[in-house]
Amino acid sequence: MESNMVFKEMLNVMDFQLEKYDDGFGLIDLQGANWGDIESDRFRTAAEIIERITIYLDGYYYDDLTDIASRYFENETLPYTAEEWTKFMNDHESFKVDYMHEFKVMDLIANHTNEVDLNEVYKGFCENGNQI
Repeated sequence: MESNMVFKEMLNVMDFQLEKYDDGFGLIDLQGANWGDIESDRFRTAAEIIERITIYLDGYYYDDLTDIASRYFENETLPYTAEEWTKFMNDHESFKVDYMHEFKVMDLIANHTNEVDLNEVYKGFCENGNQI
């Protein structure tokens, strides 16, 4: 399922690895920062993970998109939320094409988090040899 693949790619970009524990899923910070002791948190759903990694999403996605889009669209009010970014990118097809990964992440956050199966995402990490 594409939502699982996009979720896994998003975690990879942010240098996180999904791990499975007896009490749920957790994130391993591959950069070793473990800000806010994120590695001790446990999650049942992708939505819970998205909520917890908001600060990382700002740094890896929202801020970058804003910087890039501000050069392309100097006189437009730029989006702030994933929902707004999804609409904005749909309205600006060439920008969407150039930043397809970012579009897929925004669309996932806005519309498809409930489709993510963390068990399948975890299997994807295991199959690709990403597990520590």
